Amino acid sequence: MTLGLGILIATLLAGTYMAWSIGANDVANAMGTSVGSGALTLTAAIIVAGTLEFSGAVLVGSSVTETIQKGIIEVSAFEPTGEFGADGPKVLAVGMLAALLAAAIWLHLATHYGLPVSTTHSIVGAIVGVVAPAVAPVAALGLADDLWSGPERGFRAHLRAVATTGTLKLVGIPLWGLWRTRSLSGAVLVALCANLVNQLDTRPGRALKATLAGALVLGGRPRKAVVLGVLLAPYDLREMTMLGDAGSNALGAMVGLESVGRLTGLRRASAIGALAAVTLLGERRSLGALVESTPGLRELDALGRYP
Repeated sequence: MTLGLGILIATLLAGTYMAWSIGANDVANAMGTSVGSGALTLTAAIIVAGTLEFSGAVLVGSSVTETIQKGIIEVSAFEPTGEFGADGPKVLAVGMLAALLAAAIWLHLATHYGLPVSTTHSIVGAIVGVVAPAVAPVAALGLADDLWSGPERGFRAHLRAVATTGTLKLVGIPLWGLWRTRSLSGAVLVALCANLVNQLDTRPGRALKATLAGALVLGGRPRKAVVLGVLLAPYDLREMTMLGDAGSNALGAMVGLESVGRLTGLRRASAIGALAAVTLLGERRSLGALVESTPGLRELDALGRYP
């Protein structure tokens, strides 16, 4: 059996499992009250739900499918002439299979344990995870800071203490940026972006808004950061989840990498200077307090947040 045929068979099986998981979740949500109130029998609810779910997917699901296929990832990167070379199509196929299986398993577990879950968010998040593995080291450094950080705050405090998770990030993120960009200025830009978004992650939605603002300046790129920001915003604003250092550092690094690809020469130097100035300001006073005391920024910061 060839690799292509194996991937096809595995994808069909994973797709069937995903469909079953979606049905188990969506049908319960849509028909639970109807069955509970006695308006529909269990058999009738299954028939109605199956008919409507199938009809909706077939008749009006093409735009959703198109977005999932091409609206999140840069398919051209996986072509034989792209950055993955001749194995690009296989990498994309295996990655999408992994995303499908991961989303199906998560839906199954969330439904089994009665956790709130979105099928769309699950598959989109899985796909973003496939196409954004580059920032995984940054997320790991941020996670270490989330789990084992001490009382130190700010560059000076971490440097004085030396052996802290903040110092690990201070060294690790620029080194990762240098490896990714092969440029000293690129490494500095990536590190400053990652740090700024992290510094702003002190109130619900603030770091995500900063990420989306940065992506807007870059012409809506990186697309995966925009997608993640839009998907996470309702949960972050309502304090149903939190980015932490892992999420905020990773989002900032994604914007930083995109900036390196789009800003050169004087424009890159200007961006580095502006970010460095904001970073130094954050060492002297709270950026959050500055946002909350500045008209315009204060209203934008509070937009969508539960009081």
